[in-house]
Order: sequence, then structure tokens, then C-alpha cells
Amino acid sequence: MLLIQKKIFSLPKMVGSCVICLLIIVSPVSFCQNIKASPQMVNRIVATVNDGIITQVELNTAVNQFITQLKLQQLPIPDHQALAQKTLKQLIIRNVALQMAKRLNISVTDAALDQAIKGIAANNHLSVTQFKKLLKAQHINFENYRRDIKMHMVVGKLQQKTLFQSLFVTPKEIDAFLAQHKKAPTNKRYDVSQILLSLPDKPTTDDIAKLKQKALYILGKIKNGLAFSKAAVQYSASEDAKYGGDLGWKNLNDLPTYYVSPVLGLAPGEIAGPIQTDSGFTLIKLNKVKTIPAPKHIITQYHVRKIVIDVTPVLSNSKAEQIINNISRSAHHGEDFAELATVNSKETKTAKLGGDLGWVSLDMVDPTLGHVIQNTPVNQISQPFKIGSNWVLIKVIGKRQHDDTANFARREAQQAIFKEKATKADLTWQSQILSMATVNILVPSLKTDANPQE
Repeated sequence: MLLIQKKIFSLPKMVGSCVICLLIIVSPVSFCQNIKASPQMVNRIVATVNDGIITQVELNTAVNQFITQLKLQQLPIPDHQALAQKTLKQLIIRNVALQMAKRLNISVTDAALDQAIKGIAANNHLSVTQFKKLLKAQHINFENYRRDIKMHMVVGKLQQKTLFQSLFVTPKEIDAFLAQHKKAPTNKRYDVSQILLSLPDKPTTDDIAKLKQKALYILGKIKNGLAFSKAAVQYSASEDAKYGGDLGWKNLNDLPTYYVSPVLGLAPGEIAGPIQTDSGFTLIKLNKVKTIPAPKHIITQYHVRKIVIDVTPVLSNSKAEQIINNISRSAHHGEDFAELATVNSKETKTAKLGGDLGWVSLDMVDPTLGHVIQNTPVNQISQPFKIGSNWVLIKVIGKRQHDDTANFARREAQQAIFKEKATKADLTWQSQILSMATVNILVPSLKTDANPQE
């Protein structure tokens, strides 16, 4: 049950693996009694964000949900003021982002939202009906939960449109990443936690100096007994702060490049930092290390030849189907498939090679083609089938188990680099959209400068 509860309270990554969550799911249900608003302050406005407002009830609800999530994960709870300040900042960012999305006419259809809810339920091994019952058992109103997921998806689409589409990883970056990690042991896994402190957009020398002092202040508090996980919840700007900064078990290829040397130099329980990066300062704690067998990534590959007949304004679908059926009959009667592909296939690049696709894995090809490849025995010819508007015929001429470890390492490196760039870009983006907004925090104790070190 605990695992399911964690997933319920964790926002899904709806726009690819790179999306950095900004939001807390907010429901009007008060999940615990840590924070209570008096009748006099129920409708009090605690902050204005351009033309929008954030109320005391909205903030209390978000804080209570945050506390519930921390309790479910058995993480320490920071002091009330720090938690309220952090939560308010997240609500402000969400408010600004939703206003921006509205101006750009970014929305989410009911059908897309229904599919997202279905996916969340499936990830919890539940039907939608069962998922609704579980939410109800947790005192979460389904319509409010649905509304919050919709807001999260809108912000995700906004980030995809304005931020992540411009990010890319070059082959040289992958080469440099792999070179940096080359001497790292491949049979080790590291349980790592982090505290990330972010710089504002276009930081000054004074901004950098102050943030470093804040990092040293936090490190001092940890050395004097503050739990690293509690410090992460309270101070870290990273999305994983709600998990106490825990990144989980990683191999070094999964970690940012600037983590490698510090992690290799730490013993379990030790902390490195503050480490300066382009986006701010980071504290890293190595929790545990474990040894596993040296990893191998073995995949199934298929050697395939393909014939394609295009449907065009000149060649109708029925005529194209007739042609592919004639080719299929010829192939089944013993004519050489490669020669048939060279003469007839309209896929110019492969036709020159006798329709040869070479060795491919199923994730490299169109899903429809992959399904047919997987279900066609070796040295057999498929039935004609369609991909899009075109007719296709294939012959599987080989099948093997292939050690794809080197290519897999490059793909993992690409994902790690992209994630690192996405994290940096997201923090910069948050700073940028906040700098363009008019924000007024009306409750003095909720201002982050109420305590300079916070």
C-alpha cells in the first residue's frame, strides 16, 4: 500500500522523461492537522501573482499534502515556516506558468486527461474505478485530483513548447561524457542524495557569493545534526526534494558528470560540496554502495528484407494492394525476394540493397513493422500489410541475440546529459518567469528574506 500511496501523491511525468515537476497536487481536503487556519483567516490572500491570488486555504492545503507525502515516505518534516515558504514559492511558480499557458492558448483536452488518469491507474496496477476508490480512501476528491493533473499537464505542455524543444545532445557531448566515466567501475551502484541550490537568471558575483554562503550554512547545519533528507526537503530546489533529495540507486552513467569524481571519493555517509555548477551549488551525500555483476545489455535483433509499394494519387490503394499480392505470390513460389525488392520496391534506399534493412531491433522500427517482424518466423515471408497508406511485404532472414552494451551506454549517456540540461534549463526557466511576473507576498513570515539563511 505504501508504494501505491507514494505514486498517488507523486505527479506523473506526462511530457517525456525529461519534465521537471514544478507543482504540488493541491486538493481542498485537509490531510492532517499540522496547520490550521482560524475562521478569521480562511479567505485571507497571502500572495498576489499578476492578476491572480493565492489564499491561506490554498497554501494550508498544499502544505498539508506535502506533509502527508513526507510522512508516507517516512521523511523528516522541516519547521513550519520553512515548509510554508517553500510551498508558497511552488504555488507562485505554478500560478505564473498557468497564466502564461493561458496567454499561449495551451490547453489539455478531456480525452488526453482521461488517458493520463488511466495511465496513472495502470502504473498502480489498478483500473480507473479501483483508482477512484483508493483516492476516496485517502480522502482525496477525484474531481479535484483530476483538476490538478490537468494543471500539471498544461504546465508540462508549456515547458515542452517553450523550453525542452530547444534542448539537444551532440555526439561530441556523449563522447566526452563516456570518456569522463570510462574509469568508473561498471559493477557498482550508488545510492546518492543531493541538495541543489539554484542561482537566479543572469547571476551577479554577489549572487554567487551569497548562494555559496547559504550552501556552507546548510552544510554546517547538517554537520551539527540536521538530517540530510530534512535539509533537502527544506532547502533543495530540485524536484527530488520531496523525496529527501534521494536519487535512488544509480550507476555513474546515470549521474551528472560533475558528480562522478566526488561520488568516487566518498565513503558511505559522507558528503561532498558545495560543488559549483552552471545552475548553482550542490551538496552530495553517498548513502550506500553495492556491487552487482558487470552489466550486459543483450537484445534480440532480426535481419529483415522489405518491399514497399506506395499509394499515390496515380496508384490507388486497390491497385497497390494488387501489386503487393502479386509480388507475395511470386516470392512464395520461389522467386528471389532480394531481386523482387530491387525491381519493385519504392523505398529507394533499401531497394538498392535488395530491400535489406540489416540487423534491427524492434524498438528501431515502426511499431506495426515491429509487430509483423516479431511474428514472422525466420526464412518466412509475411502476409502483405499496411504501414500508413503504403503496402509492405517482409522476409525475416535471421534472428540473433546481440550484445548491445556499447550502444546502450551511449543511449544512457544521452539521457543523462539531456536530464542534466533539462534540470538546469528548468531552474533557469522558473527564475525567468518569476522575474517577469509581479508577485507580492502579503504575509511577512512567508517571505524568504524573513530569515536571510533560508
